[in-house]
Amino acid sequence: MFRIAFMFCLCVGVLGSGSAGFCAEAARAAIPAGVPTKTAAKATTVKADYAQLYSCGARTCDQVGRLERGERLNILESIGEWRRVRSYDSGASGWANAKDLNEQQQYPLAEVLDEYVEVRSCTKVKRCTVKGRLLFGEVVFVLKCSKSWTQIKTKDESLEGWVKSQTLRRL
Repeated sequence: MFRIAFMFCLCVGVLGSGSAGFCAEAARAAIPAGVPTKTAAKATTVKADYAQLYSCGARTCDQVGRLERGERLNILESIGEWRRVRSYDSGASGWANAKDLNEQQQYPLAEVLDEYVEVRSCTKVKRCTVKGRLLFGEVVFVLKCSKSWTQIKTKDESLEGWVKSQTLRRL
């Protein structure tokens, strides 16, 4: 039995793979059930007072660091109840237990490639309003992909809308 990986993970994984853009190959991927996956990085935060970082996905492994409550993380890999993470804030990396993380907040991250990008209310250019702008290097959450458009949300949640997929690069 195969399961289809979440569209928002896959669309980030194909970013920059040619002129087709951010979301072009999203429908192609099927992953055997139960197989550990290395998907595009997803963002989350530490929900516990702190989370220990381990060298592998078990409490018997060496402790390699500690993450503080609210620290922003990229989830790089998932195996069972363990997540291989890298801190967006401190750069620390290792394995953390999923119970210590806010996994409901997982979204892939992307970076703005153009000098500025207009964030629109929809994907119909002539009918949409411009809600705001993103600047080069700004990091955003990827919520959804639709053809050559990507729905994003800023990390501070002050702006949500649609941008051209070719203006983003996955992190």
